[in-house]
Amino acid sequence: QCQVLLALGNTYLLQCKYEDALIQFRRVLDIRTRTLPKYHSDIADCLSIIGKTLDDMDNPSEAVLYSMRALQMYNKTLPETELNEKNSVLVDIGIGFSSVGANQLGIEYYRRALTMKKKCLPRDHPDFAAIFENMGLNYSYLNKHLLGLRYALKARRLRKRIQISNHPNMAGTLKVLSLVYSKMGCYRRAMHYLDRAKKILKRTAHDEDSKWIDVKNQIIRIKKKIQREKYNMRKRKRWKLESRKRLDYLKLLSTIADINLQFCPNLRQVI
Repeated sequence: QCQVLLALGNTYLLQCKYEDALIQFRRVLDIRTRTLPKYHSDIADCLSIIGKTLDDMDNPSEAVLYSMRALQMYNKTLPETELNEKNSVLVDIGIGFSSVGANQLGIEYYRRALTMKKKCLPRDHPDFAAIFENMGLNYSYLNKHLLGLRYALKARRLRKRIQISNHPNMAGTLKVLSLVYSKMGCYRRAMHYLDRAKKILKRTAHDEDSKWIDVKNQIIRIKKKIQREKYNMRKRKRWKLESRKRLDYLKLLSTIADINLQFCPNLRQVI
């Protein structure tokens, strides 16, 4: 019965019917909690799935709670050599903390996941690129822009080595780079990477795809920032020009005053 409910829940997930999927996964959790030992990896699997689903539903606080419970259970039930499940949950916890603004905590869990993945995956695995992207964004939100850029560029280099240039994941990496550059105030550079991401998604994604919509919205925001930057530059130039004119006017008044004093000595006595 659990397998049927899990399959049904996964079908709902594919259709983006997250609430229906969550109902099925909670039913599985209830059955497994009643029929399995208190600490069992199957219960941890179910907690992990519920955490991912809650994150998809934009409920990161509750998602973190389920993912933390899953991690605790994995630590008690899985041997040290079984790292894949723990890796996945650590990344989920990092994403959850990042979503609620706890970026430093998010980075700590990403680092733990990175350490674990190095033990069980080849160095050119796509999972590393995903973690580098998340770390880049978190550092950027903490205003550590150079660190953020460093990790975002590491993700891009890895993607270029292991995936084709127009892969949808490359579009995601380019979007991360654009966000980091945007946080640094380099809006034209950010637009450059967004345009490249847009070209990839135009060929690989449909109009209703969330990645495509995100990139289009980000382009609109960056264009507004570029326009505001141009306006501020014109304003500063105008202010400098007016300041120069005022300075020239004051110099002219001072010169006229000196001339008057030179040719009208009586004025000097008055002064």
